[in-house]
Amino acid sequence: RVAITAGRINLDHLKNPKEAVRIVQETQSVEGARVVAKFFQNLGDYASAIQFLVVSKCNTEAFALAEEHNQMSQYADIIGDDATPEDYIAIAKHYESHGKPLQCGNFFFKAGDYAKALHYLIRVPPNDVDAALDIAIEAVGKAHKDSLTHQLIDYLMGEIDGVPKAAR
Repeated sequence: RVAITAGRINLDHLKNPKEAVRIVQETQSVEGARVVAKFFQNLGDYASAIQFLVVSKCNTEAFALAEEHNQMSQYADIIGDDATPEDYIAIAKHYESHGKPLQCGNFFFKAGDYAKALHYLIRVPPNDVDAALDIAIEAVGKAHKDSLTHQLIDYLMGEIDGVPKAAR
């Protein structure tokens, strides 16, 4: 409660966001983080608002803000490896709707949906093939499914897109 009050005083009355941020980071106050997030949102600093929404455990609100203001890569960086499969699936679907198969496949991989991950990773543009292959190989290894292994081999041999992939 003290962190919330101190945060509001520093933001609303003293106009001292640095001190409010310090207090929230020091106390790990969820409600204080929400207050700071709202402050940054009102300023139009969406990346900072998203960060504090995540700290305040408001991932759904952070995701919506990221989607609305084209800040999905920042949101994804902020949640890192500590998100739920549902969070990763939401990010994957966002990238799917924006035609970004590498990012889409990567987040389906993080969600543990290896079949969907592979589906998108073998459809990346030529400049993303190396990064996609690293994730695809790891996905197939974790999936332990012959069908995915064969699908990846077909892709490597060029049977899916007509372009055999060079050995690395």
